[in-house]
Amino acid sequence: MEKSAGKSQSYKQVIKVDDTPLAYFLTSRWANRLLPWAVEKGLSPNQVTAASLASSGLVALCFVHGSAFFALIGSILLIISFTLDCLDGQLARYTGKTTPFGFWLDIFGDRFRELGLWVCLCLGYSRRTGDMHVWMWGMLAAIALCLRFTEGLYREKALEKMNIKRLTVADEKQVSARVWIQRFFYFSIAERIFVLAIAAPLGLALIFFKIITASSVIMTIVFSVQGWYKERKKAFSVKSGENLDGD
Repeated sequence: MEKSAGKSQSYKQVIKVDDTPLAYFLTSRWANRLLPWAVEKGLSPNQVTAASLASSGLVALCFVHGSAFFALIGSILLIISFTLDCLDGQLARYTGKTTPFGFWLDIFGDRFRELGLWVCLCLGYSRRTGDMHVWMWGMLAAIALCLRFTEGLYREKALEKMNIKRLTVADEKQVSARVWIQRFFYFSIAERIFVLAIAAPLGLALIFFKIITASSVIMTIVFSVQGWYKERKKAFSVKSGENLDGD
């Protein structure tokens, strides 16, 4: 029987189903195996976040080196680092130790880690190949991702205000295969991390940045238009003089 360290929920219940497929089916599952150990050791979510960011520093050093061998080592460490990043969220939900500081540390820590690793990838790739175009594409990808991040943060806060119920592993059957496929093409952080882990040792930095730029721009437009359409539909569905808040 699965132990729950005196909590009312099991370890698996803190795995988010409203996530993308690589995060849900891979890294979240790996992180969940580490969760009992983290609880037993009394680790805090912020400590795990710090460990994840520190391990990213080793990834950066490997990418800067530029060789395929070190890039491969960096890619392995990158997956480990992202698994720890999943673990901190699970630990926070399991122990109830969620704080505003931890929320912002996790969000902005992910962005700084990604962008920092991209700079290191550009350094290593340009040293290895002499191709400086990687810097232009890296900058375009960073700008596109920042737009995507801004839109995503706005949408996340909007969902919180709407009190949308978060799905748990018990609700997994409610998510169809079509939805999982759609979520994959959202190209969120899990997908970006795995593609980076593949592209770095294969010397495909230019292709990686082009994919990031295209996907970030497309998804920012899709989500923005989708949000505008829903708000417009809600506005026109309300009778004149009716209060949207229901007061």
